[in-house]
Amino acid sequence: MRLVKLLAFLLVFIAITAFTYPSDYEIKQRLIRASVTEYLNEDGNCPCPYSKDPWGRYCKDRSAYSSQPRSGILCYPFDVDKMMIIHYKEALYRDFDNPPTQDYYKK
Repeated sequence: MRLVKLLAFLLVFIAITAFTYPSDYEIKQRLIRASVTEYLNEDGNCPCPYSKDPWGRYCKDRSAYSSQPRSGILCYPFDVDKMMIIHYKEALYRDFDNPPTQDYYKK
């Protein structure tokens, strides 16, 4: 009987932990990744200073982030503000399978 209770407890624990939502840090990383990917797909190379150009060199001051400060590209966790995280979580609760991209915040 103890074994059955232990197994039931473990199954409930695994089920609860398997469906946890991402942390704020994970959300920041997702938004940064989406922002950089969107820039690469639309505008070319060198979105962030730490990105590499097609020749393998770091972009640094040649990046869109450095040369166009208000370009809207998210490169670092401090670029993602609290409202972006809140909106992301709201969208995540509404539709877990379709999290918002950077376009969501341009509205």
